[in-house]
Amino acid sequence: MKVGFNDFGERLAKLEGANGPPQAKPKWTTWIPLGVPVLALLTIVVSVGIHLDNKIGASQKEIQGVGVRLGKLEDAIKVLNSQQSDQTQKLIHDLLSAAKTVSNAAIAAKVVETASSLTATLQKENRAAPPIFFEEASRNLTTINRAAGNADLKSASFAMQYKLAEYRSSLIPVPSTINITVNCRSVLGVEAYQVRNTKILGNTISDGVVANCFQQLDGTAWVNMVFLNSDIAYFGGPVVLKNVKFIHCTFRAYKTEASFGLYQYVASDKTEFEYPKKQSQPSGL
Repeated sequence: MKVGFNDFGERLAKLEGANGPPQAKPKWTTWIPLGVPVLALLTIVVSVGIHLDNKIGASQKEIQGVGVRLGKLEDAIKVLNSQQSDQTQKLIHDLLSAAKTVSNAAIAAKVVETASSLTATLQKENRAAPPIFFEEASRNLTTINRAAGNADLKSASFAMQYKLAEYRSSLIPVPSTINITVNCRSVLGVEAYQVRNTKILGNTISDGVVANCFQQLDGTAWVNMVFLNSDIAYFGGPVVLKNVKFIHCTFRAYKTEASFGLYQYVASDKTEFEYPKKQSQPSGL
C-alpha cells in the first residue's frame, strides 16, 4: 500500500496532539507514554514518510512542512525518560540510513539536521553511547557526504560528524592520575611550549599531555598524545595523529574533506589519521 505525503502528515499530526483544542499548544507530556513503543512508532512514521519522498512535491512549502514535523519529532524524543537513550541512538541511526536514500537533497539535509540535534541532546544530558553507535553513524555520514551534490546536505553531514566528535570526546573519562606536560592556563605567553618529559623532534611531538589549551594541529605529527579540556583547531593542512586521545575537547575546523576525516578519527576507535595520506608512514612531516 502506498503512503503519500498527506497520509504521512496526518499521522504525525495526530501524534502531535492535533485532536486537542485548535489554539492549544501541544503538551508532549500529556500524550507520550514513556516507553519503547512510542519511539518505534515515531521511527516507522518518519522512515516511511522519508523513504516515500517520491510522493512529496518539490515546493518550498512542503519541504518546510517536513522540517516542522521533524522538529516535532525532536521535541517528542527529548521528553522520554532516561531509559530511552539506546532507542534515541537507534532513531538517529534510522534517520541517517533513510537520508542516504532520499532523492530530495533539501529533505535529506533536514533529516540529517534532526539526527544532529538529537545527538546534541544526548551529549548535553551526558548519555552513554557505545563505540558501535559512533561507527555506524560515521559510516552513514561518509556515504551521504560523498554522494551529496547539494551544499546544504554536505554542510549538514559535516555538522553531524563534528557533533559526533565532540560527543565522543565528552564521554571519555578523565584519568584519576594524569601527568600534564603542557598546561596553557599556567603559561605566560604562547610563543613556546613549556614542557616536561615531552619529546619534540622536528615536526613531531610525542608522549605528552596537553591540557586547557588552544591547539592547532596543522603541520605537526602528534604521537602518543592526550589533549585534555582543550580547544582543537584544524584547517586542512598536513597532519599525522598516532594514538592521540581527545578528552573533553571542543573542535573548530574549515569544512573540508580533511576536517571531516579528522572528526571521524576523534569519534572512532581508530589509532591513526594522516592527511594527506601517504603510501609509507613518515617519521615526521
